[in-house]
Amino acid sequence: SGVSSVRTKPDMVQRVCDHSKCSGDFLRPSCPDPASFLTNQTLKAIRYSIFDSVSHPLFIKKNDTGDAITLLKQYLLNFYCSGFDRGKMETEPEWYFDSGMKEAVIYFQEHHLDSNGEPLHGDGRVGPATLGAMDAEMGLSVVPLPKAAAGKGDCLGVAEQGPGLTREVNVLDTSYLKIVPFFPAFSSVTQAWEISNFDIDKHFLKTEHRDFLSGTVVPGIRDAVAKSKTPIKVRIIGEASTTASRLHNIFLSFRRANCVVSTLTGFGLDAALIETPVTPLGEELTRVMPIIQGTATKPIDNREDLAARRATIVLHAEDAGDCDRMKPATEYLAYVVCNTPNSYRIIIMNLTVPG
Repeated sequence: SGVSSVRTKPDMVQRVCDHSKCSGDFLRPSCPDPASFLTNQTLKAIRYSIFDSVSHPLFIKKNDTGDAITLLKQYLLNFYCSGFDRGKMETEPEWYFDSGMKEAVIYFQEHHLDSNGEPLHGDGRVGPATLGAMDAEMGLSVVPLPKAAAGKGDCLGVAEQGPGLTREVNVLDTSYLKIVPFFPAFSSVTQAWEISNFDIDKHFLKTEHRDFLSGTVVPGIRDAVAKSKTPIKVRIIGEASTTASRLHNIFLSFRRANCVVSTLTGFGLDAALIETPVTPLGEELTRVMPIIQGTATKPIDNREDLAARRATIVLHAEDAGDCDRMKPATEYLAYVVCNTPNSYRIIIMNLTVPG
């Protein structure tokens, strides 16, 4: 997982699932199955609830019941031999979150850190932060908490819908090129990067986005410029989900793309490399991609999708005029109309000009 979760080394730590007994135990607690711990629906919902609300995530707490409680009890009883009253947990039903289990959770919290290296809040509830520390101890992948804001400003903010997501796009993946109209606009696309999960109706970049731009994107662009024998240009594309009106989402994606520009130049990238104006696609790709992919099983309007709230940085080795930019997008829309049973009204426009 790469996450250091141990805060201080507690006394009498028993290795999870070594099938040995603690001194004085009259029962040998069952060992929690790592696969079940990872896939249990309640625990899974808790992990990913930070993408709905960081400040109000889901918790398991005292007096709750269920199979997730059983797994957590097994975990705690196999992890510690002291520090709390084990007898309370071993005499109560395994599926019930009793007072003994709350003591054990608090003890765990007092000796562990969250995914950002901060002390866990010792409230006796199992939320995303505490569960992440447990996952790390079991060697499972950890759903990280969002990092603290890098500062204050128009393009900075406190994440409320989970951490920023990042990836390098494989521009050689022909299946991806088929469904993304802006790549065929340039015959010499060399690299592309994507940052996603902007907060709902927000344009600021999260700290994970900024780290990715400074540590991966800016060095990648500079390296490409140094190696290229032809002029390099960088195109910034902003996008949005289908919540709110199309016009609202065009301007929202315009602001997101402009924040990427200001962040890149703030990290020292030459502004002359960046194509202006930026390209705000609004919600258009969010609408048509599920149709082309055959995954549009629900209404497309008013859907929040963290992957749709994104910006893409496209690196290409030639300059394209307005006609070259519009032609592939128009061909793409025609392809959608001709290959699906849906009806469309096509508006031919230059999406580099908002509105």
